[in-house]
Amino acid sequence: MRVVGEVTVWEGHPEDQVQAMREGLAKLKERGIDSLNDE
Repeated sequence: MRVVGEVTVWEGHPEDQVQAMREGLAKLKERGIDSLNDE
């Protein structure tokens, strides 16, 4: 991996959007789908 720049200004997602993403991941996990790669 090569670093080519630095992010100096970044605004994260709104909390309600983060919560919706977490709920979506939880629903997938309930169905046996592990959509995140934690390797």
